[in-house]
Amino acid sequence: MFLIVGTSHDDILFYESSLKNKREEIILNRYTALIGTINNQEVMLIHDIYTSYIASSILSYIIDKYFILLVICVGRCQAFTDNLKVGQVVISKNTIFGDVDQVGAVKGNHLGQIPGFDRFIQSDILLLQTMHNVFERVGLDTAKDATFISGSILRNKQQFILNLANEKETAKRYDEIEKKELTRLSNYVVTDSESGGVALASSLFGISYITVKVVEGKAGDEVNLDTYLRVLKQYSYVGKAILSFIGELSRNDVERMEDLVDEK
Repeated sequence: MFLIVGTSHDDILFYESSLKNKREEIILNRYTALIGTINNQEVMLIHDIYTSYIASSILSYIIDKYFILLVICVGRCQAFTDNLKVGQVVISKNTIFGDVDQVGAVKGNHLGQIPGFDRFIQSDILLLQTMHNVFERVGLDTAKDATFISGSILRNKQQFILNLANEKETAKRYDEIEKKELTRLSNYVVTDSESGGVALASSLFGISYITVKVVEGKAGDEVNLDTYLRVLKQYSYVGKAILSFIGELSRNDVERMEDLVDEK
């Protein structure tokens, strides 16, 4: 089974409309999930997952109980780097859990690294390639591979960047430090609230994850109605690509099973 995770109901609405033979499941007496099929692949949809802490807890339960093979995180994000504009689609190259600065000095960890885990939780390179291929097919070939910094860091963005650079003094050099540190992470850097938990739970259970989101503005900026509607317009392109992505993976699984039968 594949799992699609969003924060708001809008994030998963496109997939809900495409789900066949749907049924409801109540998760831990709190969350309502929908299960059905998309392109002959069993899929679960869940939303209202608003923080990395909730995401890691709920997804660990779901992955274990429902034999999840792949997690796809969808929705909106905000840009840290200036080269991303409203409506830009970004795909997770890797993810940093941004709320763990309190353990930055433990065991030589970097900021954003959980002890015992890699600093960057990587997305599968083959999934990234497949996702780019399907985006090209739906006419959206400008999706960017990005580093996701996930967590409640927007109010303390400046301190986060300074900690990332291991800088004690603030300010006069902040713009220079920010540009240097973000560029060192990736050409494209975004932030959201829950993909860190998605990546962490997937890593714990040894399964693949990928995050595909639409940029709604610069980190910390207010989002107005016009911006929100522009983002929602992109959801249909992203949705078509992800439906094609699911179909592609399902066909590959069938082909692998046929190869195994032939070998026997």
